[in-house]
Amino acid sequence: MVHKRLKSLMFLMLLLLGVGQTAQATRVYADLSKATAEGSAATWENNTFTWTAAWDARVMIRDLPSDFSEYTNLVLEVESSSAAFRIDFESLSGNSANLPKTMFGDAITEKTTLTIPINELGLTEEQLTSMVCVRVNTNSGNGSVTLNSVYLEKPFDLTFNNAGQAYIYPSDMEATGMTLNRQTGELTKTETGNGRITINFDDVDFSNVTNIKLNRDAESEGYKLLLSSANLQRTDGENVHTTGAFYNFVQSYGSINYTEEYQARSEHIQSLYIDAAYDSIGTMKITSICITKEVISANAGGETDLHSIPYVSWNSETNTWVDTNPDWNVGVSTDGTVYGSFNSTPDRYADLSAYDELRIYQTNGQPLRYFFRTNDETTGSGSTESATLNETGNYYTLNLNSIKEKYGRVELIGIKTASNGSPAFVEKIVAVKPNPQEDYVLAGMGDFSFETEAALANPNATVIDATGLTNTEPITLLSANPNCLFIANEGILSNENNVLIADENGGYTCKNLVLDVTKPFRIPGTITTTNASAKKSVSEAGYATMVLPFAVSVPERVTAYKLTSVESEKVMGEALANIPAGQPVLLKADAADYTFKATGATLTTKQQPGGEGLLTGVYADDYAPAGSYVLQNNTEGVAFYNVENDNAQKVVQYTAYLTLPETAQQANRLIFALGEDDVTGIESVEAAAESTATVVEIYDLSGRQVSAPVKGINLMKMSDGSVKKVIVR
Repeated sequence: MVHKRLKSLMFLMLLLLGVGQTAQATRVYADLSKATAEGSAATWENNTFTWTAAWDARVMIRDLPSDFSEYTNLVLEVESSSAAFRIDFESLSGNSANLPKTMFGDAITEKTTLTIPINELGLTEEQLTSMVCVRVNTNSGNGSVTLNSVYLEKPFDLTFNNAGQAYIYPSDMEATGMTLNRQTGELTKTETGNGRITINFDDVDFSNVTNIKLNRDAESEGYKLLLSSANLQRTDGENVHTTGAFYNFVQSYGSINYTEEYQARSEHIQSLYIDAAYDSIGTMKITSICITKEVISANAGGETDLHSIPYVSWNSETNTWVDTNPDWNVGVSTDGTVYGSFNSTPDRYADLSAYDELRIYQTNGQPLRYFFRTNDETTGSGSTESATLNETGNYYTLNLNSIKEKYGRVELIGIKTASNGSPAFVEKIVAVKPNPQEDYVLAGMGDFSFETEAALANPNATVIDATGLTNTEPITLLSANPNCLFIANEGILSNENNVLIADENGGYTCKNLVLDVTKPFRIPGTITTTNASAKKSVSEAGYATMVLPFAVSVPERVTAYKLTSVESEKVMGEALANIPAGQPVLLKADAADYTFKATGATLTTKQQPGGEGLLTGVYADDYAPAGSYVLQNNTEGVAFYNVENDNAQKVVQYTAYLTLPETAQQANRLIFALGEDDVTGIESVEAAAESTATVVEIYDLSGRQVSAPVKGINLMKMSDGSVKKVIVR
C-alpha cells in the first residue's frame, strides 16, 4: 500500500477508564459522589444541593481536570430545581470573587441540560489552565437543585497513539432504541426492535486501518446476544461493506479485520455504527472501541516494538513453523490477554534471543505475567515469568538473558494479566538490543506516529534503524540532520542519499554518502560507498581548514595545502590535487560552498584523523591545546593565531589546528607564504612575480610536463616566451 503522510498524530498515554479518563474522550464527567457542601446553610445528599439562606452555602465539585483550555463546554444535566442558582469557579491564579459567574434564574421542573460555553466566560489563559473547582452556588434565599451529571465537553477527535491505536469511549457514542450510560458504558435494551450505537467522525481517513475491536466487560449480562452487526458509513452516504454489515464483528464481540478491499473505500469515513439484534433484549457494558491503523512507530535506540518482531506458529498439517499475526491488545486489555496466546500448548512464539531486555510501559491496571517456551515440544507446557518495576518507575523490565540461561532459549508465547479477566493498561512493549548503535528504531508501515515525526525532526539524530519497516512500496524518510544515516532493507526507502544496506560481512554498503561537515555525523560500522561527497563552506576570509574521513579530489576554484613547515613565522606547504582520508589541509578559495567528491570510499568506526604535516584534524568538536595555533580572521588579518591556554579555543568537527615542530620558535601568529599561482612556499630564483606574463606550461627537471608545481625545481614557460625557474619547498 502506498504510504500516505497525514497530519501529525498526537501521542496518547492511556489511563484508567471511567471518571477522569483520558482527555481523548469527548466528555469527562465529575464524580458527584465526591462533591462536598460548604457553609452553614448548605447540604449535599443524593446529588441534591439544598440551601436555607442566600449566603454561606455552596457545593464544591473538585475532581474535573484542572486544565479547561482544551474543552468547549461545561455541561450540567439537571433533574430539577426549585429556585435560582448560579455556577462559578475557583482558580489558583485569581480570587474566585473576580472570576465569572453564570446565573440560572428560573425553577426547572423537568430534566434539562444546561450548557456553559467556556470560551464565553472571559477567563484568562492562566485561569483556564489552573482551575481548582466548579461551584454550585446560591442565588436566592432558599431552594434546591438536583444534578444528574456534570461534565466537560469538547469536539470528538480520533487520536492515534504511537502503536497506531485510537480508543473511542462510551462518552463518544450516541444510542438510539437503547439506553447508554455514557459514564459507565452500560448499554440496556428493554424491548424488541431496532437499536443502534453511532460514533460520528465527520470526515476521517480509514484507508490505513487494519482492525476495529469492541472492548467490553465479559461478565456483563447479555453481552453475547445484544449486538448483531457493524458498518462504516462514508461521507457520500455509502457503506464501506456494500453487501451488508460486518457480521463477524459480533462473534463474541470480536473485531473487524479491515481488508484492503475495505481500505480502498475508506478515505472519507463519516461514522461507525453498531446495530442491535432486533429480537434481543439485555444489558452489557462497553469499555471502549479500539481502532488500529498501520503506522510507522519510533522507539529509542535499541528498542523494537514487540508487535513488529516476527511471530510464528506451528502448522500441524505441514509440520512447519509459519509467520502469523498474534493477538495484540496493547492499550486497554479488558479480558486479561495483552499479547499472543496463553494456552497450555506452546505452539507459537516470538523469538527474542537477539535482545537483552523486555520493557513494558504500563500506566495502570493488573501486573502482567509472561509465558515462555521451555523446550522444542509443541505439546509441552511453558513457564510463566514476572517483570520488575525499573528504578526510575517509568516502565517494567524483564531480563531476557536470565530467561535464556534458564531455558536455553528466549521464545515468548504470550502476555497476560496476573488475574484472569482483569484489565491492563499498557502503552507499549519493546524488546531492547544490546549496545545499540542507532538513535531510533522505526517499525511498521503507514502514517507517521508522533514519535516518528519527533525522531525525524531531531537535528542531532545520526543513525536511524529502519529495517523494521514493512511497506511494500519505497518511501522517503527525511531527517532534520542531513547527515543522518538510515539503515534499511533493500527496496524499502527511496532516499537518494545516506541509506545503508547490511552486507554479508557485518558492515554496510551505501550508494551515495553525502556529508555536511557542519552537522552531526557518526559511523555505526564499516561503510563501503559507491560515491561519497562532503560540503564545505569557505567564508569571506578566503581560507578554511578541513579534514575528511574519506579521500577526495579538490574541486575547481579551490586549492588545498598540506602544511609542512614554518620559516620566519611563515607557514609553508604543498598543494594537493587529491586529499587522502584523514589528511588535514588548508583550503584557499573565494567565499562559497564547495563539494569534495570521492568514489569507492570506505569508512570505519576506528578511523581517526592523521596524515602528514603540521595540521591536526578533529572529527568531533574539541579544544586546541595550549601552544598550538588556530585559523582566525581578526583585526591583524587571516592567520594562524597562538592558543595560550588549554580548553580555551574550540576547534569544530572536520577542521584542524596547527602544531609547531619542537625546533620552531613560538610566535603570536603565523602568516601564509602562498605564491601567486596558489603554490605554497614558492621561492622565485628569478623575479617572476614582477613580470606581467602568465604561466602557460610547467615542467619538472626531467622535462615531464606537470599540471601543477611539484616539490623541488619547476621550469615555468611564460606567455611572453621566457622560462622561469621556481623552487617549491
